[in-house]
Amino acid sequence: RGSRPRRCETGARPQISERSGISGRRKRTNKEGWRRERMEIERAKIGATRDVNGTRKEFLVALPEALGKEVVAEMRDPRDKPLLYLFINVVLFTIPTALLVYALPANHWVGLAYVCTNYILFLQRFALALHYAEHNKIFKKESQFYFLNHIPSLVLCPLFGIPAGMYRLHHVVMHHVENNHFPLDASSTEPYQRDSVMHFIQYLFKYMVGGWILLPIYAARKKLWNLLAEVLAVESVYLLLVYSLYQHNPVATAWVFIVPFCITSFALMFGNWSQHIFIDPKAPQNCYRMTYNCINCPDNQKTFNDGYHIIHHLNSKLHWTQLPVQFMETLGKHAEEGALVFEGIGFFDVGLAVFMGRLDWLADRCVFLQDGVNTTSKKDLLKGIMTERLRPIVR
Repeated sequence: RGSRPRRCETGARPQISERSGISGRRKRTNKEGWRRERMEIERAKIGATRDVNGTRKEFLVALPEALGKEVVAEMRDPRDKPLLYLFINVVLFTIPTALLVYALPANHWVGLAYVCTNYILFLQRFALALHYAEHNKIFKKESQFYFLNHIPSLVLCPLFGIPAGMYRLHHVVMHHVENNHFPLDASSTEPYQRDSVMHFIQYLFKYMVGGWILLPIYAARKKLWNLLAEVLAVESVYLLLVYSLYQHNPVATAWVFIVPFCITSFALMFGNWSQHIFIDPKAPQNCYRMTYNCINCPDNQKTFNDGYHIIHHLNSKLHWTQLPVQFMETLGKHAEEGALVFEGIGFFDVGLAVFMGRLDWLADRCVFLQDGVNTTSKKDLLKGIMTERLRPIVR
């Protein structure tokens, strides 16, 4: 559903040679430049290989083998077992503990303990499981379990501060279709000075307050009438439910729904801000230059390889297990397009470093795929590129 996604403005894809990993580019000026480039390419391949071979940590407890086989047979792709296991973990832990907060006498310390435990165990995992489950549904359309595809967005999302039924329209339909293009994408980071804390506060406020209105407006403008009716109906039920529960038990409702909404709104918006913090003003719709990749990062083992954000924007339907593989197969294109690739750090690390003015720290952790540049000029060049890509996009 929705309009056709905007195409990334990229050139023709070069071939990858066995010797260097890159061909179809300008000749290397000297052997030293070639050696440095080769080292960076190998560094990128090793980092991505570690993400491929790393132990998956997206879920805490797997299904029993006997039960698992029957359920897996109903799935679209057996590789999505970690998503299914994570959702089952959440159902078995978060729902009972949320009910317990309501059942016990009103107590802020109980509410705080619930939020801290739930968020430490599951927030990051759940947010990214939801993300990939919305891009590619877990159960087949003809499966008897197909209705379970709606449980995360309608039932589990509110327990993590994400309004019920709104994530797909916001992320899959709007963000990926419009490709961070302002003003079509209401979550676009383009018009902001992205190293400004004040601009981020404006961005966060726009989501927390304006998102309730901007999403239905977007659906109406795109004539997505079914999605419009769906989001208005679910939004209304969600707000009515939270209001009614607050009248019944304000303390429990504050900790189960309202506090998570505030925390998760910040986390989601800071995450998206950080993912799209570096945008080339000369090519803001080029997927290689409007985001970046984080490879060999511990977060990738808990977030379904979410660090490969360039690859994800190029093809949002590509399975999460294939993201590092696709990155290695397109190293030449990444180099040709001037893509930024960081190793050993995640999106939040990048966002915090930018706000703290630590571009030199980021440059040290960047895998530089351009050839013929010595170590000293590499750092200065990277800082210049990042500084330029922090500027607001003006069309």
